[in-house]
Amino acid sequence: MIKRQTQQFDYWKEFSVTEGSLEHLYELFLEGEEPHTSEELALALIRSRYREEEDRLRQKLSSGEIFQPRNSYPEGTQLIFPALGYELATVVGKRPGHSVRYGDFTVIQAQFAEGGPTREFASELEASHPLNLEKEGDILASGDLLSPKELYSARGDAVASTLEETLAESEDFVHWNDEWYLRELMPDLNEGHRNIVEAVIEVEGEPMEAEGLLPKLDLSDEFKPRAQVFALNYSLAHDERFEDVGPAGQVRWFLRRMEPEEVHEKPPRLRCQRESYDPTVIRPDMLDWVQEFADELIEPELQPTWEPEQEETTLVLTYPHRRAGTLPLTPQTTPFFPQKEDGPVHIYFRHPQSKTRWPGWVVAQEGYVYGLRQWYDEASIPAGTYITLRRGADPLEVLIECQQRRLREWVRVAQVRDGKLTFEMQSRSVSWEYDDLMLISEAHPSPVPDQVQAKIDRVWQRAEEERRSIFTILCEIFPELSKLNPQGTVHVKTLYAAVNVIRRFSPGPILAELSTRACFLPVGDGYWSYHEEHLCLIRCRQR
Repeated sequence: MIKRQTQQFDYWKEFSVTEGSLEHLYELFLEGEEPHTSEELALALIRSRYREEEDRLRQKLSSGEIFQPRNSYPEGTQLIFPALGYELATVVGKRPGHSVRYGDFTVIQAQFAEGGPTREFASELEASHPLNLEKEGDILASGDLLSPKELYSARGDAVASTLEETLAESEDFVHWNDEWYLRELMPDLNEGHRNIVEAVIEVEGEPMEAEGLLPKLDLSDEFKPRAQVFALNYSLAHDERFEDVGPAGQVRWFLRRMEPEEVHEKPPRLRCQRESYDPTVIRPDMLDWVQEFADELIEPELQPTWEPEQEETTLVLTYPHRRAGTLPLTPQTTPFFPQKEDGPVHIYFRHPQSKTRWPGWVVAQEGYVYGLRQWYDEASIPAGTYITLRRGADPLEVLIECQQRRLREWVRVAQVRDGKLTFEMQSRSVSWEYDDLMLISEAHPSPVPDQVQAKIDRVWQRAEEERRSIFTILCEIFPELSKLNPQGTVHVKTLYAAVNVIRRFSPGPILAELSTRACFLPVGDGYWSYHEEHLCLIRCRQR
């Protein structure tokens, strides 16, 4: 079998873009007049090198006969030796040969090039030999050759990477979103065209794809549709007024000035100053409750293993996300939302019962989905409510709802007295299914709307400014929560929910404080008790 360079993986590993390669790409663009992805260009170059090598081999093979030890060659025969790099030689002499292993055979003398060296080779050899072709025919087709596509699968990434570096240094090529095109072939899109696009999107009030915008621009038909789409996307991507808010693989343009501030600036209630802690000190039985926190801040070492939900998932709404009008992106919820590596993704929420539909924004880099404040407020959904997510028929649509209930129950209510967060049990009409351990309702704002929330916000703001520690907050709220339970105990889920009303913390440091401070004692099933203040201080000093 002929050894080809293009069949060697190292050849593609050390691939370089030659002038001939660039000329081939120019011809590819000029012939098709369409942009191409890095993958398409890399595969085209691999095919080109593959064909070039085959053409060279055929040219060499046409100048002589392939040497095979079993054949007989008269003097003057032109022979090609594949094992010697397809060198051409002329048979200039013959003599008898014999060996114990091979018996009688003929030795030919072959001269390489005019006046070059002469070497001897065995011919008319009856024994089998690896240089003999298994069957006559096209020698270039013999052997298990990898196709260009198979070569791309094995080494295409290296070829594409080298190609991208070369094209990026050339002013002749334009790059956007993994596609390349020749600058001279692009339709001319100016400021006037972009102003039209801005007006169209503003009137529509929602993101639009390039295909939907192009009819408004009246571009020349001499440009193919794919070239027009590329040119428009490239033009809008370099104008700060526009942003691609589509998911991975789908470009959708929107106006930055029409996007909510929370899409580019993380809501204050979700911001967290990470605290260092030792995960080995956390009691193992506490880890069972972590998955129910429904928090994007859960540390990787505490993150439970989630099996991807196929149809729906249900989580508990926490106070920070209730106030921010968001939902967390966790291993539990992430599969239900379209995403991309950078930038926000515009989606739609839909309530399956009322059919109400409204916009939302997936901010994957910060771990949240925005756009639910109005729904929370209008439906009077408190923190601790169970939220159910389902996939919609449209990939950009997510179904969201709460399970209704019509009961009057005693529930935990947060309010502020003397500048401190307190809790009490009040009889309330409950409209939604909720987690009793994480429910945090708020006292009715009377006489001024949002008065209670404003007071809670002042407590939160002061805690942020003073950088109050987790231990301090736990010692303050534990007595307030324990008085609501006849046994005087508080569940770890309740503690976590309440701490995050005052200041945003991830689970790890909170669980570590509970596990190491002598003033907190586990009593089983996730519940904890708190010692009197003087005993707490004595034991904490001893530690």
